[in-house]
Amino acid sequence: MNIVDFTQTNESSKWRIINDGVMGGVSHGCMKSHNSYGIFSGVISLENNGGFSSTVRPIQTIAHGLTTFIIDVESKQQPTLQSSQQIYQLRAIMQVDGYRLAYKHNFILPAMTRAQLYLPLHAFEASFRGRIISNAPTLISNEIIEIGLLIKSQLAGDFSLCIHTISAI
Repeated sequence: MNIVDFTQTNESSKWRIINDGVMGGVSHGCMKSHNSYGIFSGVISLENNGGFSSTVRPIQTIAHGLTTFIIDVESKQQPTLQSSQQIYQLRAIMQVDGYRLAYKHNFILPAMTRAQLYLPLHAFEASFRGRIISNAPTLISNEIIEIGLLIKSQLAGDFSLCIHTISAI
């Protein structure tokens, strides 16, 4: 089941950016469409305790019983020490007891690499405002209300991640 489709002309307008400015940082990011894929890019700054940029979009209800996200992503950055240290997250948002919980799964994508990554829902960790919630319920496919990406880094600099598709099986 395809969840995100950048071949649709309005796909990039569905995404909103949440940067570390919510905590005083000055990083910035954006989501743009290019041909048939999206580009999540920007600059990470460590000033004022910064170090992350994220983007999120609401999704249509997906089928019950799906167990795995498949993301087709590509790093087009030239290899540097900086790009080899970047950790991305696929994030799925669910409402639990009136709270918005972000379930996250980390992945590292080497520079100049395209990969299809299979991320099982049971391996996502629930978090609230950056803290792991160990007793949270398991991520359930048909209860996901938003999907997103986040980059966090211990090094300042540019980032760029191409998203070809995000789907679930």
